[in-house]
Amino acid sequence: MADKRTIEIQAPFVRATMNPDSFNEEERTVEVVIATEEPVRRFSWRQNEEYDEVLSLDPEHVDVSRMEAGVPVYDNHWTYGGCEGVLGRVESYEIKNKQLIGVIRFADTPDVENTYQKIRQGIVTGVSVGYDIKRFNREDQGEDEIPIYRATNWMPYEVSFAPIQADIKSGVRSQEKEKTLKVEVEGLRSDEPTSNDDNDNSYELEMARYKSNINKHRSA
Repeated sequence: MADKRTIEIQAPFVRATMNPDSFNEEERTVEVVIATEEPVRRFSWRQNEEYDEVLSLDPEHVDVSRMEAGVPVYDNHWTYGGCEGVLGRVESYEIKNKQLIGVIRFADTPDVENTYQKIRQGIVTGVSVGYDIKRFNREDQGEDEIPIYRATNWMPYEVSFAPIQADIKSGVRSQEKEKTLKVEVEGLRSDEPTSNDDNDNSYELEMARYKSNINKHRSA
């Protein structure tokens, strides 16, 4: 029987795609694909299972309130540096062909110029997007298949240029252990365990479980 519960996940990031041919040097802008519906492999500590996360790009499922205001563009998710970590902002966006597309404008200031030139010259190409998820729909794919957790209420809140570009198949998890999100999940089976043991919040224990789960799949 399907159930609805709230689980806790690490704050997620995924790779975005930059279109270098869209650089406008006069306006200091470039176009990026902020999100697609490409599945990203994740692991749920509470459910003790791998799943494929899909960000629904049905316009009704995307909270664009921050996009409307112009989300900031950071240097490698450096949100704690005040204004120093800000490279620019997302000036405009559209949802088209199952893609969330944005146009980034870089600040024309000395502190940004070094990073801007590396991006313009193609030295730095990694783009990562931070977002919040409020609701998942869990979709079973069969007894031996990994389920899909489809985000049907989510909000992008920042874009970053990063020195290491993540594989879109694996995504990028936050390195901040303390930053987590509580997400409502619809479609969970009522017989599935959900641990409430405080020790399950241990980062080391979570990593051990994750590695063990990966090794099981590799040896299968």
